[in-house]
Amino acid sequence: METTTQPLRHNFGLIETTVIVTVIGITTLFAIPRVEAQGESPIVREGMQYAEWVATHQRVRISKGLDYSHFIEAFVDSQDSLREVPDEFSLKHFEAEGRKHWELHLERRQTGSSFGMYTIVYDLQGFNEHSSTVPRALLPERYRR
Repeated sequence: METTTQPLRHNFGLIETTVIVTVIGITTLFAIPRVEAQGESPIVREGMQYAEWVATHQRVRISKGLDYSHFIEAFVDSQDSLREVPDEFSLKHFEAEGRKHWELHLERRQTGSSFGMYTIVYDLQGFNEHSSTVPRALLPERYRR
């Protein structure tokens, strides 16, 4: 009498499926914020560059013996053209007080940002990390401490 052995069929059971779904879920939990941050970081960098441009012009004004200015129109680049506020931001607040103080607030427009609205605050000391609400993960490396 000849016996034939049938090959074992191994189907995915509930436990295996649960493990796979859990691994995919955990991977997604960490991957999605990183991908979103990669898309938002250049926008933050553009806002920071704009604020640095304003800071440079404020330093030039002081070096020429002038007061700080709260008029963006007072700042032009080397080609005598005005630099526009980046499209993703609105100029929320810009004040200057003679030779004592100046402060710039750029607010991220909420449309298109999964990080919501946040604010970049720059003053005569540079980037103001205490008043700014930019998520730390989005800041350029030199501003992370």
